[in-house]
Amino acid sequence: MAGNVAVAKGQATKIDWFYSLNLDCTEAPGVSGRLVAKPAHGTVAIEHKQDYPNFAADNPHSPCNGQLVPAWVVTYAPAAGFVGHDAFSYDELFATGPQVHMDINVDVK
Repeated sequence: MAGNVAVAKGQATKIDWFYSLNLDCTEAPGVSGRLVAKPAHGTVAIEHKQDYPNFAADNPHSPCNGQLVPAWVVTYAPAAGFVGHDAFSYDELFATGPQVHMDINVDVK
C-alpha cells in the first residue's frame, strides 16, 4: 500500500496507527511494526502506545471506539529546516493475518 501525506516543516506528525484487538478491546498478541526503508530527510518512530480506534459502526469492535487501546503509532519528524519530498517504508506485522507493507511519500511544507 502507498500513502501520501503533507507534514508541516519542523513538526513531528502521526502518519498512521494500527492495532489488532479482541472483542473486549484488549490487544491480540503478536502485532508489531518494522521500519524497512528510512527517510533521507527525517526520522520515523514506530512505537507501542495507546490510541483511539476508529471502527465503523457495524464492526463488532466499534464499542472500543472512544477508549484508549494498545496500538502501534507511526510518527514522522522532518530534519531541522528541511522542506521538500521525503519517503520511507514500513511493515505492519500481524500474528494471525497478513503482513502489510506501506510506502509513504511525505511532502514537507
